[in-house]
Amino acid sequence: MYFSAGAYWDVGTRNINEDSVLLQIVDLKRKSLAIAAVADGIGGLGEGHVASGYLLERLNEAFYSDIIPLAERNKGPVYLKRSMLRTFYLITDSLRRYGDSKDIKLGTTLTCMLFYGNRYLLFHIGDSRAYRIRNGNFFSLSTDHIKEKGELSRCLGSFPYMEMEYVSGKIRNNMGFLICSDGFYSLMDKGSYLLDPTYMQSDQEIERNLMKMGKIIRNRGQKDNASAVYITIQKKRKE
Repeated sequence: MYFSAGAYWDVGTRNINEDSVLLQIVDLKRKSLAIAAVADGIGGLGEGHVASGYLLERLNEAFYSDIIPLAERNKGPVYLKRSMLRTFYLITDSLRRYGDSKDIKLGTTLTCMLFYGNRYLLFHIGDSRAYRIRNGNFFSLSTDHIKEKGELSRCLGSFPYMEMEYVSGKIRNNMGFLICSDGFYSLMDKGSYLLDPTYMQSDQEIERNLMKMGKIIRNRGQKDNASAVYITIQKKRKE
């Protein structure tokens, strides 16, 4: 399997972008490995940009220090899941101690996917989303953790550790995955060819189409931060 990928990150009309994105792809001897994530800092709390940025910085470190060595030893999803959950627990502890030191509460959503061989692993908390796209059909892999009044019911931050949603599945050829914040998906067109993996089979095509979709979202009145990562998978590398 071969990956093509790109990211979109836009502040909108806000003074600061509290979204953070992560995208890393490595070619190992046995299988390819990728991580993609979007974190949306909670604006109603303090320092949302710190929460989302710190989370993905630590996640990137764990990807290279823990996940890649496990993959190189051909460890399966059970080991990867265990390592990721341990990382999220440690990050929550660090954010809690940081919040206590400044007497603030801070938090962030997270939608993170690992792609390893022919499997995907989704780790999710909050109201960012992950979509699987194939043959023109959108399927939401994640669940919005929202209370009746629209408030988040779960997040990562300076709170007791909350359970992450976990989903695992099989990757098939010409399948696309979109990971995005609410500022991106709330006004996007799910029927648009811009998000069809048929038209997203190179890094350049993905970046270009994400920018086009971002412009559509802005023209529809979206003022919030908007972020997205898109990955397509093909069995053979495109020449």
